[in-house]
Amino acid sequence: SVIAGGSKTNRVAVGAVASRLGMEKIEVPKKSGIDVSLSSFAGTETPTEEEWNKEFSRVIESIASPSGGANLFSAEFSSVPSTKRLAEWIATKWAPAILRSYDIAGTRVGARAVYALQTDDNTVEIVWQELVDFKSVTSGRMIIKIEDTGMTATRGPGNASDGFGRIS
Repeated sequence: SVIAGGSKTNRVAVGAVASRLGMEKIEVPKKSGIDVSLSSFAGTETPTEEEWNKEFSRVIESIASPSGGANLFSAEFSSVPSTKRLAEWIATKWAPAILRSYDIAGTRVGARAVYALQTDDNTVEIVWQELVDFKSVTSGRMIIKIEDTGMTATRGPGNASDGFGRIS
């Protein structure tokens, strides 16, 4: 995701980055195997060349990290009194309530968030599945990591040929 950490885009900026990518003005390793998704939101500031390069470097570093996933959400807090209790609450209270509120049966094509699992004291995974030949196939995971000063949600690693990486 090009939009993170306070960066903004507008339609002119999306066009600018698309042309920069096409003309190879942004440093993306040729054999990185990454796809770039651009989104347009209201805004008036166009990132500079330096800001684009910094943001693409951050994305490439994130993809190359051992977790293998793109950062989907990040929030900082002054303090989290108990990371274990917050992770338990997300896995047992928040996620089930949110997942129940979705009309999963109405989603006819593609992956959907199905359940949440607390994998350790400060980590929750939300598992995405899709129906393939009448079998449930895990197609991705969102990993929510709770720390003393905040939380992050990243896309979990996986084999793209098995459908991983097609969901956010």
